[in-house]
Amino acid sequence: MRTIKKALIASDFSQNSKEAIAMGERLAQLFGFSLHLVHVISPIEEKYSFLKADLEKHLWEVASSAMDELAKEFAKSAIEITTSVEEGDVVEKIFELVERDRFDLLIIGTHGEESPEEPVGSTAEALLLKCPVPTLAVRSDVSLDIKKILVPTDFSDTSKGGFVRAIDLQKELEAPITLMHAFHLPSGYERLGQSYEEAKEIMRKSAQTEMDDFLAKCVFDTKGVGTRLDVGMPARTVAKVAAEGNFELIVCGSHGFSSLGKLLVGSVAERIFRIAKAHIFVERSKEHFMSFTRAIQKFVGL
Repeated sequence: MRTIKKALIASDFSQNSKEAIAMGERLAQLFGFSLHLVHVISPIEEKYSFLKADLEKHLWEVASSAMDELAKEFAKSAIEITTSVEEGDVVEKIFELVERDRFDLLIIGTHGEESPEEPVGSTAEALLLKCPVPTLAVRSDVSLDIKKILVPTDFSDTSKGGFVRAIDLQKELEAPITLMHAFHLPSGYERLGQSYEEAKEIMRKSAQTEMDDFLAKCVFDTKGVGTRLDVGMPARTVAKVAAEGNFELIVCGSHGFSSLGKLLVGSVAERIFRIAKAHIFVERSKEHFMSFTRAIQKFVGL
């Protein structure tokens, strides 16, 4: 697991990003890492080229002034904090900063009102799902006081990474963890002469065995971790459990581009981000993140 020493917070000066900054400040105090706040000014559209010089000057002045105000707010804080204003495509520039300055965590704000029917492509979604380092999406409509943590697992090494991160967060947040697995019945089970309840019980017992094995193989202390098994499609079931159980934080692992699911139909993490009313922490490790080209090569067996 990557040790967090430096965190980057992307700010557009909205209420959403203010919540992200507040969350970053709290975590920095608890875990002792430094913060860097960045605002990225998007390029002026071609149709406004005749105003480019004046617009750019105005945007830089406004952004610089806003960043100065943020810096003043942290002046008396014990947290090490720096700020900067950059220009370029927001997603590309933030990823460039993450790689260049070797940040260990990206924190972003989101209103969390995305719908599964809306087209993919929001800035927050792109940052959360494609960033090469662990990323925390902070919802402005969820309390910053984290009292319960939900960790979805499919029992893979990737989901174990999310579990390890949750254990680390728990130490300082003192929030209980619930490890959950969602399973659904395969189509055609009735052809085997089984009722729905019979098929569900077989799947439940299999999932329980996997859950027990998963926990037994963990080399860290899992005492006090709650577990649950739920029937349903993973993302929707996770979102439902989070809402009904009042979980403020969901921590999950992500394969990055190495996931076939992400390549073809979108990752579970993506769907959770869209529909779950909770802060989302997506854990990543270097070995699980690869280029798109390498992912294609792996898919075709090269």
